Amino acid sequence: MERKRKQAAKRVLLIQSVVRAMKGKQEFQRRKTKVIDLQRQAKLLKTKQEARKRLKEKRNKCSCKIQALVRGNVVRNEIVVMSKAAAEIQKVIRGKIARRKAEEYRLKKVMGVLVTRVFHGGKEISGRYLKLQVLRSGNNYLVSGFDPETCETYTGLVKEQQIDELIRSFPFGPKQVKGSSGKRFPSQPLRKSETERVIGLLMSKLILVPRIKALGEFEQFKSSSTIVLTYENDCR
Repeated sequence: MERKRKQAAKRVLLIQSVVRAMKGKQEFQRRKTKVIDLQRQAKLLKTKQEARKRLKEKRNKCSCKIQALVRGNVVRNEIVVMSKAAAEIQKVIRGKIARRKAEEYRLKKVMGVLVTRVFHGGKEISGRYLKLQVLRSGNNYLVSGFDPETCETYTGLVKEQQIDELIRSFPFGPKQVKGSSGKRFPSQPLRKSETERVIGLLMSKLILVPRIKALGEFEQFKSSSTIVLTYENDCR
């Protein structure tokens, strides 16, 4: 009886070991299949990532190339525009220089000596703001002022005799008179050769008066007034 029990126990143990082995084999196969699936998915994911990376690099290269083409086109257009603008500016400057030279030649031909511009700037004369230009020929001065409000140009000629009379009236210049550059001058005798001081004194003594057509001066200028010099000593 005892022997039969031992044999039955051995058979039970054998059956259990066989069942456990089968279950272990099945579990191993299941886990192996799962690992293989995970490896396959990881490999597929890596392949997709590499493909996505290559596509991104390709797109970046294409976008860089497109941007380079667009920038090149924009720069070329800007160069064309700037070249045209530079040519236009050069044309305007050349025209201005040519007109200035022609005007200097005309004035030199009319006055017979070299004409130089000694003052150019804004100045209030008789309550009007004018853009003045003063030309010098010897000791004669031609004063022209443009009024931006009325678009008129007023002209006046200050001859050497008038300059002499002005210097006799103001031998040291009026008080607090400045030169055309804004520089103050000491109280020294005024000479005709001191252009800065003469211009400073001249600027302080200019007035606008109605033009007298009967005199026949400056008939080429169609303005209603002319610039003249006054000798009133209001600074003494």
